[in-house]
Amino acid sequence: MFEDQIFWESRRSYFKIINDFLTNQIDGNNFCTQIQNLRGENLEQAEEAVRDLEFKTDFKFTSKSIGFTDLVDDLNSFAELFKLELNNSESNESSFSENVIRSKIKEMILPKFLKYL
Repeated sequence: MFEDQIFWESRRSYFKIINDFLTNQIDGNNFCTQIQNLRGENLEQAEEAVRDLEFKTDFKFTSKSIGFTDLVDDLNSFAELFKLELNNSESNESSFSENVIRSKIKEMILPKFLKYL
């Protein structure tokens, strides 16, 4: 519940990264880095929120956020797969894999993600 709320509050940042990747404004490597960095920040914020919960009386939760963390985890899985593919590539270029990842995100993640905007 707390994680979903924290992650959901960053939904526009996640959407910008997704959109930039799908419209070729950033490459797969930058996409992975940005997603993983933002996810890491959100994980830290969620841990901090749980630790400080007993001192906070103004925590606001919206039911719209339920499940958002799972979606970010799915997105992060695509980022990890791409990084793994890139690291295993002899030429250090993985444009086919990048296009596949782009296509899968557009098919599988984007429609679910848009429901949270």
